[in-house]
Amino acid sequence: MFRRMSASLLMSLLIGMLAVAAPSTTLAQAGERCFAETGFCISGPIRTFWERNGGLPVFGLPLGPQQEETIEGRQLQVQRFERNRLELHPENPAPYTVLIGRVGVERLEQLGRPWQRGTASDASGAGDAENCRLFAETGYTVCGEFLAAFRRFGLDLGRRGIQFEESLALFGLPVSEARTETIEGREYTVQWFERARFELHPENQPPFNVLFGRLGAELGGGSTPRGDASLTRGPWQLVSFGAVNAPQPAVDGTAATLTFDGTRAAGSTGCNNFTGDYQAGVDTITFGVLASTLALCTEDAVAAQEQAILGALQGTVPYSISGGQLRISYDGNRQALTYRAIAAPTLEGGEWKLTYFGSTTNPQPAVAESAATLAFDGSRVTGSTGCNRLNGGYTTSGGTIAFGPIATTLALCTSDALTAQERAILSALDGSVPYSIVDGKLRIEYGGGAETLLFER
Repeated sequence: MFRRMSASLLMSLLIGMLAVAAPSTTLAQAGERCFAETGFCISGPIRTFWERNGGLPVFGLPLGPQQEETIEGRQLQVQRFERNRLELHPENPAPYTVLIGRVGVERLEQLGRPWQRGTASDASGAGDAENCRLFAETGYTVCGEFLAAFRRFGLDLGRRGIQFEESLALFGLPVSEARTETIEGREYTVQWFERARFELHPENQPPFNVLFGRLGAELGGGSTPRGDASLTRGPWQLVSFGAVNAPQPAVDGTAATLTFDGTRAAGSTGCNNFTGDYQAGVDTITFGVLASTLALCTEDAVAAQEQAILGALQGTVPYSISGGQLRISYDGNRQALTYRAIAAPTLEGGEWKLTYFGSTTNPQPAVAESAATLAFDGSRVTGSTGCNRLNGGYTTSGGTIAFGPIATTLALCTSDALTAQERAILSALDGSVPYSIVDGKLRIEYGGGAETLLFER
């Protein structure tokens, strides 16, 4: 009986509240707003709705393009975001052409926990009108920090300030009491609404101590097939790092990367290479001790990026993969590394030409009089030191190359510069050494990370 009445009530309440005025044809054809963090853009009515009704804190980043999906048995144009889903309903008269997905209810059902009407114990504090509000429609009370967050946001219905009806239109009714749940490996006090999950993060300063759950990402769908959550689908390139509420973009030109091969993690901080063991669970990664090269990061921004990466990849940390992005949380979920999947670079496929060698902090340019090269075919490496031809075996694992004995011809180098270059190359191609391919450049570290060979195609 209640469920039928609730559906009717929600229809009458929310048909009149769920959307803002639809933009005109001119607005619908306005330019895109794109997000480097995910590589997706918003435009038209969805962009206008996103910008007017809370933006990043409420909806999060787009996780895919606007596209057709089946929602409750209907084909709709939708766009998925970290925290919600926006739907186009052109059959509705203005201002109801953009509606918000009921992702709170959908996520609970996906978890096998469909919501039920609250009881008297869930309405405690209902008499305190300032700090608590009872929602008789579902039987739950919202109090304290959660009520403050509820009142802080609302759909733009043209009212002065933010009215209760506008907050209700944005979040919907509460469908649970406040309770403790585990989110991304940590326990938080949360409360579920039709269109959101409120999470209390006491480690953050107000108003950021209440965050909205990433229900859009958790539901899956959109442009990323469900179940496509393998860490080994990378390699991954850093997009942003630092505070969740104010992430810093990856430093231009550094191409910090991360790869997983099932047992070993490897990558670059944009300054140094690193590698180490890891174990992946459903939503956590446990890193072993990472070994890193020891080059000095000469720019403060690069040093801060390296500190964030190496600080995050320690112990057991939560992770999620959605919309082609890998997110690794750290520092008690107050900070995160965000990576995007990129095409895997390979050693094979052409000749590499040496451009620099020697000290990582002060490399020498390759000798111009004779090209030094390497070529890989999957098991054998061939090339030249600029003085002698070379060949031998090699294998790769994670971010390292293990070279077998390298055979060379025995010509006498004609200059001290060529001799130094040959000595550097043969020193690097001896045993197991770290390597990376970033922005079309092959970097091989040797001498404990103090020296580098840098090649380009």
